[in-house]
Amino acid sequence: MLVDGHAIAQSGAILEYLEEAYPAKPLLPRDLIERAQVRNLSGIIGCDTQPAQSIGLSAKVADLQSPASDQERQALVMAWNKHWIERGLRAVEDELTRCAGRYCVGDEVSLADVYLLPQVHNARICKVDLAEYPAISRVVGELEQLPAFASSRPDTQPDAVQ
Repeated sequence: MLVDGHAIAQSGAILEYLEEAYPAKPLLPRDLIERAQVRNLSGIIGCDTQPAQSIGLSAKVADLQSPASDQERQALVMAWNKHWIERGLRAVEDELTRCAGRYCVGDEVSLADVYLLPQVHNARICKVDLAEYPAISRVVGELEQLPAFASSRPDTQPDAVQ
């Protein structure tokens, strides 16, 4: 993101910038417990789950297995990513049983929802069975009905691979 000539590249920094620049549409609840729950869910996804799927890391892990072909290498990458996605989604699912309302935490869209939907997109790519995560599936169904989330789907972007 470019703001007044300053590049902000990391997702977390962009989201914090938006939270502070647009306080009328907060991504963090006022209630301190709910705020902590949002940060906890965001951390499970943004710190524990997504980094393990980075292109560089998953490719390096696959290469360490000495795959015999590009197809085998891709299968190793997918298996690695699927493992970490399922591990993360189990943790998110457990948390949602305690804090979800219409969305991840209560009935207002929060930072946790912004982290969740891209991770579910990755889960779909890796053929994760989302039926095993009913709370996540329900929240995602709600989020995907919102115009802001629907218009942010990767396949709707101008640079989407067709």
